[in-house]
Amino acid sequence: MKILNRKRITSSKAPTVTGQNRWSLRLLSLAGAGLAAYGSYFMQLHTSNTIFGLPKLPARYASLVMPFLLSILMTCVISAVSTLRSLGWSSGFVHVWLGTWGISWLFAFPTLLMALPVVRKLTGYLVRSA
Repeated sequence: MKILNRKRITSSKAPTVTGQNRWSLRLLSLAGAGLAAYGSYFMQLHTSNTIFGLPKLPARYASLVMPFLLSILMTCVISAVSTLRSLGWSSGFVHVWLGTWGISWLFAFPTLLMALPVVRKLTGYLVRSA
């Protein structure tokens, strides 16, 4: 029972969902089911010793793989945004974007490798240990 404004409410009915809220709940439940399916798929990839039929790298390479993947993702997004902003959506956008992406990645990956130890140390200063 809830007490609101000194009046007792004894109704145990759940609020009804109608109209747009019903569609929102359906979309959320579908999204949740999709994320659960992807989560189990990625968990299988995580526990397997192969990925796409190739053997996984040893754990000692994690310090290179993480900056490699991070630099690919970040340079992809940033170069796409800056190229789109400077050229607009034109017929040669993809060609120019791939060229700028490659050049920016050549600078980003070594920079990440050099900066990561410093960033970890600064993070250690700013964050309380567990």
